[in-house]
Amino acid sequence: DLVKMDYKNFNFSGHKFGIGVMETTNKDFGLERREEIEEILKKIKAEENLEAVVFSVVDILQGENYTFCSGEEERNILKEIFEFQEQDGILFKKGLVSRKKEIVPFIEAYFKNK
Repeated sequence: DLVKMDYKNFNFSGHKFGIGVMETTNKDFGLERREEIEEILKKIKAEENLEAVVFSVVDILQGENYTFCSGEEERNILKEIFEFQEQDGILFKKGLVSRKKEIVPFIEAYFKNK
């Protein structure tokens, strides 16, 4: 399963998130499967009793991040944290490529300060 290939669950001060990443040189492979991926994210969210599930398609050549969300609430949280732009319902940010070094620490800090 594409979403679960590089996927981890996190607990941010009691807020349970699932975060998947696909690093690629062909971002269109992930972007073209948007509807399928978003349905899978919603299913994982319900089955694993998570507050949010997100999946980032990271174009490693261009250093671009395209993120899908399991719902509106987490979409708004990510837009606030990372100042994502929204393009056709997909969150976009240039330069955000590392889950370990960038994504997780910023989400963790956001909930720690709430």
